[in-house]
Amino acid sequence: EHSILESWLAAVAQAKSFIFIEDQYFRSPLLTDAITARMNAVPDLKLVVITKPVSEWTDPACYWSAHLHNNLKARFPGRYRLYQLRSFDTAPSFGIDETAGVFADIDVHSKMLIIDDLYMSVGSANKNNRGVLYESEMNVAIVDPVWVKNARRRIFANLFGSAAFATDDVGVW
Repeated sequence: EHSILESWLAAVAQAKSFIFIEDQYFRSPLLTDAITARMNAVPDLKLVVITKPVSEWTDPACYWSAHLHNNLKARFPGRYRLYQLRSFDTAPSFGIDETAGVFADIDVHSKMLIIDDLYMSVGSANKNNRGVLYESEMNVAIVDPVWVKNARRRIFANLFGSAAFATDDVGVW
């Protein structure tokens, strides 16, 4: 039996190609330290994170998200990407039959970690220290290259459209 954090750290320690995180929060120094160490050890390792908008002013704990994001961006400029999901819609504007294009932030609430299409963790634990150290959270970890790759492909197609990620080449992402 392993804790969620122990499972994540063991998987990160073996990452070779990519780490994909989709989570409501991205502010765990314990996890980020392990990712940073692995990215230092594996020069081609890429990190892709999807989370809520990162600003140290949006809520009190976002300072740490902004701090971790800025640190990773400075250390790994070509290998780290942080994205926030947005939706496009139209809204009535002034005048008759006039509309304006509007983007709205999507509230990310997932808690997912995929590494090298081999390991996937999904459940209720956020990527913050509180979620893995203090709260009673539960995740399931899957270690199966066929299942995880197919799941990642479905997730990416849902997020970005089926044609957007027709390749498994991380460099193209």
